[in-house]
Amino acid sequence: MVDIWKFPKISDETLDQYKEKKSEDKIYTTQNMEGGHFLTEGPIKELFELLRKKVVNIDSAVREEVLKLYIAYKADTNFVDVVPQKSKLRLALNMDIDEIYDPNNLCIDVKNKGRWGNGSVEVHLNCKDQLDDVMNLIKQSYEKNSENSSSF
Repeated sequence: MVDIWKFPKISDETLDQYKEKKSEDKIYTTQNMEGGHFLTEGPIKELFELLRKKVVNIDSAVREEVLKLYIAYKADTNFVDVVPQKSKLRLALNMDIDEIYDPNNLCIDVKNKGRWGNGSVEVHLNCKDQLDDVMNLIKQSYEKNSENSSSF
């Protein structure tokens, strides 16, 4: 066996400079997430707080997880994700458009489109007047995605 070159001897301090540094996972809140500034004051904050209260009260198993780009509501898995925007809340429902009963035509089929959030149904929540209709859609997604759901 022929040695082409010798293995270099490098100190641990020198090697440490080139090792990938693992940063701790950042913990997001509605204040430091992208788009979170829309939730600090004004009508979108109020609308979000009303929606948040209704969603977490669907069932005791529902939990909220704030991520970098959206707020996920999940039981067994995500059933609705909320992306705060300047003039509305963009909701992603984790189901297909043909699985949802939408008598007010609020849903948009976003399958095969790049969007933040899980699911292929999008709903925009612009005002308090839409809240009950949107909650009916969210409850359908909860029922589809939760093993513990009961009929509403």
